[in-house]
Amino acid sequence: MLTVIKKINGINLVLLCAGSVLIMLINSSCKSKAANYNNATVSNDLAIPALFERKGELAKAEEWQKTKEKVAELNQKIARATNDLKPRLQVAVIYMSEARITGEHPYYYPAIIKILDGVLALDN
Repeated sequence: MLTVIKKINGINLVLLCAGSVLIMLINSSCKSKAANYNNATVSNDLAIPALFERKGELAKAEEWQKTKEKVAELNQKIARATNDLKPRLQVAVIYMSEARITGEHPYYYPAIIKILDGVLALDN
């Protein structure tokens, strides 16, 4: 930790570097996020995020209807057998393809991580 010592009116004042303040803020921020994450219910962690609806020309693509049908089918399998990992992993693979096709990475990447977190939770 870097410190700066200044002498004002015969008294040494130690000023903490902005870096140490940032470390404290980051540390407290991480703790609050971890507490929020740990308080989430397991069933909520296992929920599969919805497929992001395509727009424009991509919505007219031939494979889009098949993709929606396949995701719906996999969601039904997941609803029937919540501990089955295979349909969850298949949805994650479809979502990776959708992220590439649509460019909706900000939506799909967190959705994929959520699905994979659920798979890991079930696998333990």
